[in-house]
Amino acid sequence: MEGLSPVESIVSLQFLKCFRLGGDPISERLPASETWFTQPRWQDPLLQTEKADLNRTKSQLDSKPLQSWSTHTRRHNPAKDIAFHVKKEADPELATQAWCKMTECLHRFGLLDSFPLDEGLVTVHLCEAPGAFVSATNHFLATRPAKFSSWHWRATSLNPFHEGNSTDRMVNDDTLILHSLDRWMFGEDATGDLLGGLHLGTLCKSLTPAGLAHLVTADGGVDCQREPWRQEEMLSQLLRAETSVALSALRPGGNLVLKMFTLFEDDTVCLLLLLKFAFDTLDLYKPASSKEGNSEVYAICKSYRGNLSETELQALALKTSELPLFGCGEVPPTFLEEVRKAAGFFSHIQRAVITRNLLTFEEPIEAYYGDLSHLQDRVAEEYLRRFRVVPLHAGDRLLGPDSVFTPLHNFFSTRRDSPTGTLGERKMAGCRAADIEKDLLHYANPHRYWIAALGTLQWCEFRGGPSAFFEPEYGREADVIRNTKFCPIKVVHILQQAHSLWESYPTWRRKNDFATDPGPLPLSDLPYCQLAQRVWRLLPEARDSTWAVAVADHQTSNYLREAAHTPSFRGTLRRILAATRVLKVGENLMVTCLPLLHRRSVSLLLVLASHFGRFAFVEPHDGRDAVLFVRMLSTADTLAKVLAQMESLLEGKGDCGLVANAYMPIAKLVADPTYKMLCAHNISVLKSRGLQMLRSLPPHFSSPSV
Repeated sequence: MEGLSPVESIVSLQFLKCFRLGGDPISERLPASETWFTQPRWQDPLLQTEKADLNRTKSQLDSKPLQSWSTHTRRHNPAKDIAFHVKKEADPELATQAWCKMTECLHRFGLLDSFPLDEGLVTVHLCEAPGAFVSATNHFLATRPAKFSSWHWRATSLNPFHEGNSTDRMVNDDTLILHSLDRWMFGEDATGDLLGGLHLGTLCKSLTPAGLAHLVTADGGVDCQREPWRQEEMLSQLLRAETSVALSALRPGGNLVLKMFTLFEDDTVCLLLLLKFAFDTLDLYKPASSKEGNSEVYAICKSYRGNLSETELQALALKTSELPLFGCGEVPPTFLEEVRKAAGFFSHIQRAVITRNLLTFEEPIEAYYGDLSHLQDRVAEEYLRRFRVVPLHAGDRLLGPDSVFTPLHNFFSTRRDSPTGTLGERKMAGCRAADIEKDLLHYANPHRYWIAALGTLQWCEFRGGPSAFFEPEYGREADVIRNTKFCPIKVVHILQQAHSLWESYPTWRRKNDFATDPGPLPLSDLPYCQLAQRVWRLLPEARDSTWAVAVADHQTSNYLREAAHTPSFRGTLRRILAATRVLKVGENLMVTCLPLLHRRSVSLLLVLASHFGRFAFVEPHDGRDAVLFVRMLSTADTLAKVLAQMESLLEGKGDCGLVANAYMPIAKLVADPTYKMLCAHNISVLKSRGLQMLRSLPPHFSSPSV
């Protein structure tokens, strides 16, 4: 750039990745809503040529090991140190790349500057977990001189507490969510999934109790690492759902920030046309703090006209047709030309970055940038200067000075598996029994998660009186445990692999016919039961005590399905109820093979613990485990009433097909003093079950893409 040094030119260019879609907004009209999703698929040849050029450049990455390539591109990104300097300078809450991007958009486009201060501010944040956009908005509002009279915010995202939500689809960090649960709306089915059949009208009402929003943000994405060439296609339905909710929640004059990616396909062109019609201005912007080599751009839509009907917005969200929103002939040629220019603009930037990174993968970056560390410092300094990032006062923080929480569950549940190898290797990857066993032995170790391993018999005490007050959360039933707050998610993923591998092995060739359900124990002669004998050895005084034994109900052959299975949980409740009816005050209970990965099962554990003097986890052996409850404090009738109440609450509300997924708030479950011991117990149980399955298979047996 003229008049600037080479370094300063590169610094300036980091902040100029913006394209305004032009054209006369008044002359552009949408087709009649009854014609939406009725036209055949279409492609624009020029956009497809641009797409082919970009994919040719991207295809050169197929042979690069992903981990090495990611490290290389991250290390040599001129904007790499922005988040580091922001944290050092201002120590914001959730000082992530997403925080930096939102801060950049707020300042660059004046997204909150045009609203009267005395009216108060309402913001809505979609696909928001873990809350970086909320945190950035709070920081922006608290550190600017002009203050709104009030700020009401609501957010939605995939529910990080719902056991059926896969961690592959979400950022599973819930630190902010736990401290502001009343502001997070997960919809009637409690999943937070915009694509899962939520009633979006009801969701919109829950998001705007203080009135329609001045600002809506939508930061959704999809995991496309196995099929990167399909990123735009895979995202199209989510973008439509986000847009429908956003426009339903926005007031006239409000603004929208919507994350998008490439701009080549008919779905994207149609959505941009809709946004151009609905807002006064539409800018496509790649923040300096965005990863420079990816396709991410943000649609910055300002001043909503309120010119779309509720019927049109519902159709936009719920239509799952394979047809595009508008036909090719319904897109104005002048607008299509603008999209071509925008697609070419961002594609050129991305190709240039990928080409540079390919060239520098084998040789020093200084040949292209000179002193890289100086450049990275200058980009970060320019970010701080442009966007006036300063520290928050303690009283302005979202979590507040008194809400310090040590999210042990976050430490081991937020880490996603980092893919390794080249694209071809990842597509062809299979898992041998021996490899899965090696991973299981490595990761199923409590010390990796800063918690102590349990002894053979680990005693716990419940601190609190008998629990009979429930706050049930109803939602969609999970078909399998994909996510839990009570075990490292990596261990759950490894057990999923073990299950898949075991189920793919021919039954007639198995060394034994071990199915993951070990079946009921032979309790007719309790002292000679193998598990009971272990307990008597560990606890000699138990031999002379009165015990009732309940075996958890098992109706499926997969432990992770079993843990989520509502009929099995109902059966377990009834078995425990039957077992405890014979107990007197001071007597004991043993519950065997009880899955403790689901919120409602952990609620049951704490309910039982509150009615006994103490309880203990028994170390699993050969796939069998137990929990001992010693010295019952209440009468059998009292406990029976509580268990019967739990069963009655389990039934779904009305005909919605919903079930009780929890009886107690998640904050109570993870804050209980026994939480660490429960996690260690689950690690041991999953390890024992996984090893028993894997060791029944030949070590080199594998199944592709387990």
